Amino acid sequence: GVRSHTTGIWMTSRPVEVRLRGVGRVSVLVVDTEGFHGVHERTSRTYENNLFALSYLLSSTLIYNSAYPVDAHHIDEIKGYAKTATETHAALDRRGVHVTRNRPDLTWAVQNFNFYNLNSSGMTGESLMGNLTDSEMLGSLGMADEHLENLHGMFRSRSMAPIHRPHDDDEVLANLGAHNDTELRPEYTADLKRLRDKVFGSLTPMQVDGRAVSGRDFALNIERWVLYGNINIDEDDQGVRFVDRKMQARVREVVSEYDGDIADMARRLNETGRVVPRSEFLRGFEAPR
Repeated sequence: GVRSHTTGIWMTSRPVEVRLRGVGRVSVLVVDTEGFHGVHERTSRTYENNLFALSYLLSSTLIYNSAYPVDAHHIDEIKGYAKTATETHAALDRRGVHVTRNRPDLTWAVQNFNFYNLNSSGMTGESLMGNLTDSEMLGSLGMADEHLENLHGMFRSRSMAPIHRPHDDDEVLANLGAHNDTELRPEYTADLKRLRDKVFGSLTPMQVDGRAVSGRDFALNIERWVLYGNINIDEDDQGVRFVDRKMQARVREVVSEYDGDIADMARRLNETGRVVPRSEFLRGFEAPR
């Protein structure tokens, strides 16, 4: 739908245990981000680029979700977000927070895909993705693109997952969360199963500085990445201030709603020698003026 149900980045409060081939049981945190270019919500380029960069740092595999059609404009957007993620790495390095980690996989999920056009072209989702991101082909045409090379270097693999339209009724499309899978097209649910199987089939545990990341290390990394990896883009100040106010209001709502959980988190941090007063926690979300 056009109304965003996610603000910023949401993460499951508890890990989901899954069994990976050749690895065994691992704990997986599922992360969801606010949609970019929302119709209902106003955002800014700085906000969206930092969302992508932080999602990149957090993820072992990243699913970029967009709607059909697929064209060079979407690739330009992905390249732009990838460029900011690279700048975030550089900003962290400058501030003494060096990040060396295994690269995530990128899967581009394209909703409401026109399979008739795809099949008529004799292509597959993989070959279409290859054509859109083929840096060697572009180079041979005199169209070399350093940002495309950067996209290749940032991700271990890049693939496309075309997804059928879930339903013909626009009301259903606008409120998918209110409908059971049995009400949706079987082609759509089959596409989602293939996407899940693909993601979990290639999933590898995150490593930072050559070692597996514990839950505590992961939480500390998030704190450091948020505080020291923020990138500012020159744009309309009014839009940036609007997003800042929106995020501050949302953070206060979450803190109020989960006050008991935050108190428990503070107690646990205290046990490890890291005391973060609630007032200081909130101040971290105040935008500088």
